[in-house]
Amino acid sequence: MPAGQEERFERLSKATSTVGNPDLRESAARIGAALVCRLKEGTEANDMSHVQHVIRFIAGYVEPPLPIDVQSVFRRSVVDGYINHLIATGRERGARQNQYLYYAVGRLVHPREYPLSRAASKKPKRRTAAPASDTLIADWYRTAASLSGEQQRRAYVSLDLALGAGVRQGELSRVRGTSISSTTYFGREHAVVTLPNRAGGVRHVPVVDVARSERILQRAKEVGDASMMTPGIGPTDRNFGNRLNEYLRRHGHTSIDLLAARERWIHDLAKTVPACLMVQLADVSTFASIKDHRPSFPIYGVRATLVALDGRGVPA
Repeated sequence: MPAGQEERFERLSKATSTVGNPDLRESAARIGAALVCRLKEGTEANDMSHVQHVIRFIAGYVEPPLPIDVQSVFRRSVVDGYINHLIATGRERGARQNQYLYYAVGRLVHPREYPLSRAASKKPKRRTAAPASDTLIADWYRTAASLSGEQQRRAYVSLDLALGAGVRQGELSRVRGTSISSTTYFGREHAVVTLPNRAGGVRHVPVVDVARSERILQRAKEVGDASMMTPGIGPTDRNFGNRLNEYLRRHGHTSIDLLAARERWIHDLAKTVPACLMVQLADVSTFASIKDHRPSFPIYGVRATLVALDGRGVPA
């Protein structure tokens, strides 16, 4: 910590966060304060916000053992992994806005890993995943069936929401029993998942698969206004998907890639509905999520194209 920054350090080290391991937050705050004190001083509010971001990174993502090894925590690979995690869990805007902060404090610890030219120009790539195959999906459901109690219900509802309604991993914590309604179609009851859109408003996504709908509706009935993931134990950790996979790995099971599950839902959606409906249901603003999978899409002949373009018989 630079000389003359002691008072600033003491103020910033009092920063708090409700995210992450409570046992790590105090140490993380002191580390964040020490690093931020070596950056150009901004407003009190901005500096405090920077320290809070460091707390969330250390206590909520890395979760290192005590005492915290600053050298290990701020390796470029760890910081980039965190940024990619934020993007993959639906927080891309925040990740992009704070990337320069993470790189700036990382450069203080490992200057060679964060050269200015590279840090300014290179953005971590959005983590992509191939759409989950039928074999992989069947394996995930076998894993869910092998569990018991609440862990089984969480695994099932995570898979059903991702594969049935395209729910992002970062959105799972926001799905409550009251987010679920039902509609009847050709005599069968289907779950409808209501989710907030990134740009505002909400989307209502019906679940076509009847078995998934039944499980989702049953879970919603059980939890009422509580979280579909962790009813009765307070707010759901935004890293819920990671926590579930940690549990699965500890017990010798295959991890569940919820991004690959959503990609499969989008992949299937893109082959069956108009582009405007896909944008509405998937809550996307571009088609970047499907461009890498174009080789696996069907190629329409002239007659099939005319049928698709004609639109007669398609309900408004």
